[in-house]
Amino acid sequence: RDVEGVNMRFELPIALTEAGSGTYVFNDDDFFPLDGMGWPGEETHGHNFHFTTEIHTTFQYLGGEVFTFRGDDDVFIFVNGRLAVDLGGIHVVEEGSIHFDSRASEFGIEIGGIYDLDIFHAERHVTESHFRIETTIDCFILY
Repeated sequence: RDVEGVNMRFELPIALTEAGSGTYVFNDDDFFPLDGMGWPGEETHGHNFHFTTEIHTTFQYLGGEVFTFRGDDDVFIFVNGRLAVDLGGIHVVEEGSIHFDSRASEFGIEIGGIYDLDIFHAERHVTESHFRIETTIDCFILY
């Protein structure tokens, strides 16, 4: 939700690269995508720490997919509208994985279907910022 004078929206790409063996990765252990953007003078230790990240995409479930997120501070991942990973709170780096086959009925997904994948992340701590996605989903359908 955009509220003038409260927040600013910036749309930036997060490109996953093929890492071999059918795995795709985005990894940034110094994740400050909004440095130099937003309200001037609001940086802490030279970085814009207080930001949120939203990723909304779809994927075709083919069977066997795994999705892993590693980062600090709040991360919530939804598959087909259902909470799949909850790493809420201010914390050091934590990791959560989704093994789609073992949770397919929980998510209401079937092989061949196209489903939503939504990621919400908030950076609130002022010492580090880590953001890593590793997945075997071979194609995100961006919208």
